[in-house]
Amino acid sequence: DLSIHMLFYKFLKDKSGELTQVWVAAQSPNKVSKRVLLDLSIANCSKSIADPDFILPLRMKALLLLGLSRILQKKAQLLVADCLRIQNAIGDVMSIHTN
Repeated sequence: DLSIHMLFYKFLKDKSGELTQVWVAAQSPNKVSKRVLLDLSIANCSKSIADPDFILPLRMKALLLLGLSRILQKKAQLLVADCLRIQNAIGDVMSIHTN
């Protein structure tokens, strides 16, 4: 039990750490802010999960991968929303110039 508590302490002591945010995304996907989503590096997080500084139980790795996949999904949704917004803005500009 003590080793599990130490593991969670390492994650939660730095609330701004990337793996902490990934863990939060796995537990409560709606609590991750847009700023965190945009700043988080999927490549760095996946490297940290694959080759951690300390031993991670398989269950914790699975939970972190779940959080990482949820973050990637939200990043993709933000990208699609931005593309649609730009497409609509270009359409509006083109319709103004043709009239």
